[in-house]
Amino acid sequence: MMQRLFVLGALFSSFAFSYEIRLTNGEWAPFLGEDLKQYGATSHLVTQAFLRLGHKTKFEFLPWPRALEAAKRPQIHGTLAWTITKERAESFYASTPVIITQVVFFHLKDKVFDWKDYPDLKQQRIGIMNGYDNGKAFALARKKYQLETDTTTTELQNLTKLLRKRIDIALVGKTVGLELIRKNFTEMEQQQFTYHPKPTMEKELRILFNKNIAGNALLVTQFNQAFLALKAEGIVDDVYNKMNQGEYNPPQ
Repeated sequence: MMQRLFVLGALFSSFAFSYEIRLTNGEWAPFLGEDLKQYGATSHLVTQAFLRLGHKTKFEFLPWPRALEAAKRPQIHGTLAWTITKERAESFYASTPVIITQVVFFHLKDKVFDWKDYPDLKQQRIGIMNGYDNGKAFALARKKYQLETDTTTTELQNLTKLLRKRIDIALVGKTVGLELIRKNFTEMEQQQFTYHPKPTMEKELRILFNKNIAGNALLVTQFNQAFLALKAEGIVDDVYNKMNQGEYNPPQ
């Protein structure tokens, strides 16, 4: 009996501390990206957290809708980085936030723009992204005040429409928006962009762990502990500060 328990314990230890974590994600520089150093700042932090648990990490980059669907397969542990919704909670366990980013209105410098509350937006053409969670407050205001919105599939398309004055303001994550402007527009074009300092929301993005994998309920708890330890040690802030300084940009 003791020998049997020893064997079972050895098998459990091998499973719990030495397997590969497979995660899907999408392109969202500078946080995530197949061509970025360490696959982006957030991927780097996630890798470090799993290493503390003894696990290697493998990332599979896919278009965002496919990344979410693929993460429901039994051989995929999860996907990053997402907000948690009631619908997603049916299929996934949600980790502690790994990204906290502000969502703001970008606009062109030659446009006088200010807002304090959502009624102030009634005369604006607002660029948003299809399928993105812009928060309950914006969703309610969009319906209540019949806000005029123009939908695109990516933040870059949204900012390009803004530059061409096809929309008045673009709702985009601040960090991602600034990175997209830096990477995709000429210096002269970059000088035309700015953003309003008042955020519409702070978005908390998490790893979603596949409920179809036995052990993931425990794994998400272990990951949370490891990630929060990185945060307490100042490593999370350090990595994101380096990200903002361009240290995760693609190798030249």
